[in-house]
Amino acid sequence: MLELVADAVNAGWSRTETLLVITEVAQNLARRKCGDGELEDVLAVVENMRG
Repeated sequence: MLELVADAVNAGWSRTETLLVITEVAQNLARRKCGDGELEDVLAVVENMRG
């Protein structure tokens, strides 16, 4: 993942832009795999872990 971010930054993307796109892609893949309801549950758990 770090290499992917570094490659994107070297190609001219900002680090923030790169991380936002990675997050969006991951959420879209998860939504296809498990559906919106389960994805929302997982995101809630992640948010709770952050404190």
